[in-house]
Amino acid sequence: MLVVPTCAIATNGYFMIGYGAKSVGLGGAGAAFPQDRLVGAISPAAMAHVPDGWDGGLRVLAAIRNGSIDCRGLLACDQVVKDRSARDLYLIPNFGWKRQFS
Repeated sequence: MLVVPTCAIATNGYFMIGYGAKSVGLGGAGAAFPQDRLVGAISPAAMAHVPDGWDGGLRVLAAIRNGSIDCRGLLACDQVVKDRSARDLYLIPNFGWKRQFS
């Protein structure tokens, strides 16, 4: 309790908190409070509560993958096995369109 961390980093892994800027701004509560046409990725029934139109965007995912395993103690390898991703940033386009039929 006497040690205060200087930073805290949390992640959902590759799972998105929300789809679209408005849903991410709500902290992923887009299914409960639909704001845009991208809510169909979370809850298709919520599409009934958004007006006709389209939404588009671009999201940047910083997936810095870096890992190592020391399997020398198990006599499974003779050195530490390391792996690092070739890319750290990924661009993810998103698009939602809704048109209500009669």
